[in-house]
Amino acid sequence: MATTISKGRYDNCKNTIGGLSKLYLAQFTPYRRNAFGFNGNVLTSIPTTFVHLFELTGNNTFSQSKNGDGYDQTLTVEFRKLDVQTTLQMMTLNYIELRALVQDRNGNWFILGLENGLESEGLSIETGDSKSAFNGYKMTFKGKETLSAPYVLTPFVKGFIDVTDPTEEYYQFQDYQAFHFQDGELFLFN
Repeated sequence: MATTISKGRYDNCKNTIGGLSKLYLAQFTPYRRNAFGFNGNVLTSIPTTFVHLFELTGNNTFSQSKNGDGYDQTLTVEFRKLDVQTTLQMMTLNYIELRALVQDRNGNWFILGLENGLESEGLSIETGDSKSAFNGYKMTFKGKETLSAPYVLTPFVKGFIDVTDPTEEYYQFQDYQAFHFQDGELFLFN
């Protein structure tokens, strides 16, 4: 970490947009720190991680703040429209540890809960009281990490596998690893 100020910064925020555009969630799997590759604050590799897309609309934010010996990470998301299947899925997310791969509305990717995971701070299921009121689920996930959330430049080349497509079948072993051939291709079960 730099110990002196080496340059200033101009205000470059004339074309930025707040909020998140994409959220991928994966069940947290503990790894040793040396399982990840870094170049500064950029994640360059991660063990094979199956991630599931959760489409975002509305008010979705990610924040982190330095607090003592680490960074407090907070992810707040909204999912619109209530239904039985989604309610069951949200209840499951409320009880498991997760990693979150998020993309902000400026195209930047970050990984939250990388080393210690994220836990749900609660699930709110809301019907609203008028036609224009929010109807859906609100969740807040929190975690504490030693380092700030790293950027991920090309997540689906660096170890993340999007298993959202319902036409594809993906098999994951109990240790959360995929079966790979030596050439890096995933093993396909028929």
